[in-house]
Amino acid sequence: MSRITGTAGNGEATGRLLPVAAAALAALLAGAASGCGGAVTGDDDVDGGGEVADVADEGEGGDGEEACACTTDEDCDNGLFCDGLETCDGCACTAGTPPECDDGIACTADACVESMASCSSTPDHGLCGDFELCDADRGCVAAPECDADVDCDDGLWCDGAETCDTVEARCVPGTAPDCADAWSCTSDDCNEDDDHCAPTPVDATCEDGDPCTPNACNPTAEEADERGCVTVPSGCDDDNPCTDDFCDAARGCFHSFNTASCEDGDQCTVGDVCAAGVCTAGGPRDCDDDNACTDDACNSATGCNYAYNSGPCDDGSACTLTDVCDGAGACVGSGGPDCDDGNPCTDDSCAAAGGCTHANNTAACDDGDSCTGSDVCSDGTCGGSAITCNDSNLCTDDSCNPTTGCVFSNNATACDDGNPCTTGDVCGGGACTPGAGLPTWYRDADADAYGDSTVSVCAASAPSGYVADATDCCDSVANAHPGQTAWFGASYTCGAGATFDYDCSGADERRWTATGGGCSTSGGSCTPTLAWQGSSAPACGANGTWVTGCSSLLCGTNTETRRQECH
Repeated sequence: MSRITGTAGNGEATGRLLPVAAAALAALLAGAASGCGGAVTGDDDVDGGGEVADVADEGEGGDGEEACACTTDEDCDNGLFCDGLETCDGCACTAGTPPECDDGIACTADACVESMASCSSTPDHGLCGDFELCDADRGCVAAPECDADVDCDDGLWCDGAETCDTVEARCVPGTAPDCADAWSCTSDDCNEDDDHCAPTPVDATCEDGDPCTPNACNPTAEEADERGCVTVPSGCDDDNPCTDDFCDAARGCFHSFNTASCEDGDQCTVGDVCAAGVCTAGGPRDCDDDNACTDDACNSATGCNYAYNSGPCDDGSACTLTDVCDGAGACVGSGGPDCDDGNPCTDDSCAAAGGCTHANNTAACDDGDSCTGSDVCSDGTCGGSAITCNDSNLCTDDSCNPTTGCVFSNNATACDDGNPCTTGDVCGGGACTPGAGLPTWYRDADADAYGDSTVSVCAASAPSGYVADATDCCDSVANAHPGQTAWFGASYTCGAGATFDYDCSGADERRWTATGGGCSTSGGSCTPTLAWQGSSAPACGANGTWVTGCSSLLCGTNTETRRQECH
């Protein structure tokens, strides 16, 4: 559970704000009695000019008797927890009873914290004797014995840093942080969860009792006063653009007619203007879009509408014979001359006055012959140059078919597969097929039964120093081979640099990877975690501290220095 302690913005205990809360309640009750509630429209003008929607005085009933200040307990609530729950008694508000915050412990400072809406009891070590501390549950108790400051830390930030009096070997309480700020409308709290002062705005402390100036606590606002309070809008807006809204402290809200521009909700009118509190229509909206292919109309809800038609029109082109609206708002011509001569090497067009024209072009084209390429138009004709059908494969015969293009037919020509251990190689299926040959053997310089794939010979049987397996990753180190299962604490060098990859897996694999080693107690028993101390295992060949077990004395940790092994 988090614990927040605090004082009011003026530095006094939060509990001392109760008189301010009572004053705020009195102002609220006075405002309710004066009738500053919601506004209603009346016949009497504020200025006698006949242009104001007046407000009736709610403080007087129809029979001349004074109206009730409240009807429910909610009407009387001033929003402050620390002065109790106000109630409606008959027609008048009754002040609440402040909560009882005394916890019965003499050395705790008891207060009501408005920002938390709860009581707070904060130990005050200064109310105890020398070398005594205030316990929130037991009162003043003897300070713990200590050897250093760390022995005295109670883990709480809001009561300051405890220290050790090394002469008396007793803990001395710390000094609580000063959380008072410059604003009287905030509760100056200390937040134990986040270890910092946490001033909390309390809006109700800013209330001035005037219904036309609702108040709030916002010290960071540019318009905030010396208390940190600001005035917010009165709430008299009647959402009518044809009235100017006002608030009077004695009479509440009232609304004066204006002649402002407005929107009457009819999309078929423009230039709407206010008159006698109502938005009146202006002139009609012009919906003509100058398009012969739309029927123009106006809808009061949506405004101008343009319905597509299919009537006759004129597209302005001499190359069309019959023009008609396409039903999508465009004029489309049809029935014109067909100017396509079927030749991709001419650009066909129609001039508004001269009709069809066919101009030669130099566009890319296709002459229909698959044995030519880079076809292009010239003088109105399409032609290309012969392509080369060579796949650079000795085992195919290359030719060209005008319909399908290049053809690569497999042959059975004698060939060489590039392997000196085979003879009588011949083409088959478009590739050189190896002939009969001898098995391949690989040098095993380190005699570990695994050979070097880059050094080989062909022979009927394995020559001395050669094996059939070519998977050795380092043929100069006997311990480095794919079958290695042992672990090593030192690296070996082969080729580019040092490595621990003794099993040729392509990675340095560590033997011991567990971390977080130590001893812990639970239920009176001591449990060891056999692992490296800390959060990371040492690198290959590096030393680290390994937890080997726990001692019986106070569940101590037994360790050894161990070198990380890898393969």
